[in-house]
Amino acid sequence: MNGQRTTDQHGDAEQQGAIPASKTGVEQVLSAASKPFALETATMHPANSRQDILAVEEAVLSALVRNGYDEASRFAIRLALEEGIVNAFLHGHRGLPNETTLTVHYAVTPDETTLSITDQGPGFNPASVPDPTLDENLELPSGRGLMLMRAYMNGGVHHENGGSTLVMKYLRNGPSAE
Repeated sequence: MNGQRTTDQHGDAEQQGAIPASKTGVEQVLSAASKPFALETATMHPANSRQDILAVEEAVLSALVRNGYDEASRFAIRLALEEGIVNAFLHGHRGLPNETTLTVHYAVTPDETTLSITDQGPGFNPASVPDPTLDENLELPSGRGLMLMRAYMNGGVHHENGGSTLVMKYLRNGPSAE
């Protein structure tokens, strides 16, 4: 697969096989280089709706399948992606209208996947999130999503832009997420 595939805001594909856009408009550009290295990358702008979140998940999962990721890897990446998006809307967009979009960027190759989620909130210090595995925090309702993301994304999780951008990496042949 050489060249680019683009999907416009209305889901009209310029080239067959492009992933349809969500109702709110998703800008996607997928590109692939010659084998054995294939890069698929896209930037999407979901609003806080289940339909938009599922559109992002489906786009990433499709790229993972095309790049040969097994079911366990796809599960780990999808879980981390969903937790990251939900946290961005729940915490980063607290008090903002549901139509306020995130920026989700992904890059998938046969060897690694990078996910970047940027919200429009003020950011936060991840060190201030209590460890949900400590006895004194077991009943607190926060910290579990971040813990799951760190557990499943074996290439690391870090925050940029004062905490408003979450970047996660999954290494296909990296350490297992146990």
